[in-house]
Amino acid sequence: VLAFVSNVYAPCQIAQYYIFLTQMQEKISSTFSVNNTQSTLKSLQILRAIAATSVVYYHIGFDRYRYESAGGIPIFGAFGVDVFFVISGFVMAMIVANGESPRTFAVSRITRIVPLYWVVTVLLFFLVSIKPELLNATVANPTHLIKSLFFIPYSKSNGQIFPMLSVGWTLNYEMFFYLCIWLSIVVARKHFMLVTLFLITTTYILTSEYSKNYVLNSVFGNSLLFEFAFGMLAYQAHQRGVLEKIGNVPLVIISLASYVFMAYAAAYNVKADRALIFGLPSIALILSVTSLENSTFIRNTRIASLVAT
Repeated sequence: VLAFVSNVYAPCQIAQYYIFLTQMQEKISSTFSVNNTQSTLKSLQILRAIAATSVVYYHIGFDRYRYESAGGIPIFGAFGVDVFFVISGFVMAMIVANGESPRTFAVSRITRIVPLYWVVTVLLFFLVSIKPELLNATVANPTHLIKSLFFIPYSKSNGQIFPMLSVGWTLNYEMFFYLCIWLSIVVARKHFMLVTLFLITTTYILTSEYSKNYVLNSVFGNSLLFEFAFGMLAYQAHQRGVLEKIGNVPLVIISLASYVFMAYAAAYNVKADRALIFGLPSIALILSVTSLENSTFIRNTRIASLVAT
């Protein structure tokens, strides 16, 4: 236990993972207000908890050598981020479809994410200024601070593309997606999904095929962008009740199979495009679990209620 605490979860790392999970809890929250009424999908809260737990498990950092040797523990869970991205697309589509205005949308997203993220990033900046040895490639560079605060990706000295608060790399993607959503509801609310998909696809093509900038190519030329689109499509399928009539038992099987498939692919390092190998199963996972929303297990059991809080 002492070795785990001292070597894996140093104080700075604990702070980073805490912020990651609290940010995810706020921005992926499935509770939203429309016309002074509250609508809650407990199933999405459960999925959010499962995804967060998966990410934490991955970041515990088990030595892969121990897994490859007899009796080792499999390493997986990073795909929790992919699940989050698909959930984010689902929730944003749900919010816009229920009439949230461009101004309310922008203010809500900013107030949920920016204040806490800025406070922790600035504190980290001063911490690194005083104790630079605490973090490897994170330095007290004012330019890096400004880029981190405004969700502008940049490359660190070790070549990795992370903000000062390294786990905040997901927020760079999230904020880009929110910008696309905001532009789409300003330009054509009725067709916001098509406009958002157009913006995502155009950005991906321009940066992956034509950009010579390493950072832009690595971030916005990454197929991870499409996982938000997967989430919007999942919401459309959910609204049409695509899986609701197949019964609870098949839905549970689909949800378990989706998670197990992603865990297997991660543990055995299956080579494939990340958005395909984790994004598509995330659609199946989210659709099957949200289709169980009115089931006795999700609505009435204490375990489900505990996980969803």
